[in-house]
Amino acid sequence: MPKAQLIEAALAKLEAELETMRRSADTTRAGAVHEESRPENDKDTRGLEASYLARGQAERVEELTESVRLLENLVPRKFSSDERVALSALVTVEAAGDTKFFLVVPSGGGIEVETATGEPVLLVTPTAPIVRAMLGKEIGDVFSIRVQGASREYEITDLV
Repeated sequence: MPKAQLIEAALAKLEAELETMRRSADTTRAGAVHEESRPENDKDTRGLEASYLARGQAERVEELTESVRLLENLVPRKFSSDERVALSALVTVEAAGDTKFFLVVPSGGGIEVETATGEPVLLVTPTAPIVRAMLGKEIGDVFSIRVQGASREYEITDLV
């Protein structure tokens, strides 16, 4: 599956999450200013708690909006076999006989999409430990990171 389609699939997931979060934020905001949220005494913190929740949800809406914008503006490029891992690279790695696919993106890390053949591709950002370890590496390079307290080796087997 071309990278553009993987990005479109990720965008669809992000936009759905954004819409859900917008609805939740609107509902929470309305609840925070509702008359039943007004404190009945100096120990009643329902309104305050609702306003904190509404602010947190509003911040998440802003983060998701920015993630959507960054992914929409990502122009995936084709990597040749002698290039190094960089933004928009679709990287295939092997670890202990297990093959994994990572798409390096500016935002939306943690989203999983599938190739046309059903292979899972995990979107990862440059702040992710695995990306920090693989940035600048090329096909055939081996790198290691600590996963749950243990060192794990990966080999880059393909870069698109």
